[in-house]
Amino acid sequence: MTTGLDAIKTAIRRELEADGCTQKDLARYLGISEKHVSGVLTGKVAGGLPLIERMAHAVGLTIGASR
Repeated sequence: MTTGLDAIKTAIRRELEADGCTQKDLARYLGISEKHVSGVLTGKVAGGLPLIERMAHAVGLTIGASR
């Protein structure tokens, strides 16, 4: 079962690829390790909503609630 967070993580990965950026680039921008970014995006590390929101914002995505 795919969750909303899984969909956001997938969108972040797609935006990184579309922009020609790497997880390393995102990690540098956020001031965290590349390993942590990778772990959060693959679900191996719990990132928490605030970090995932920061990642999404960094690649130009907006997260909003839907009804």
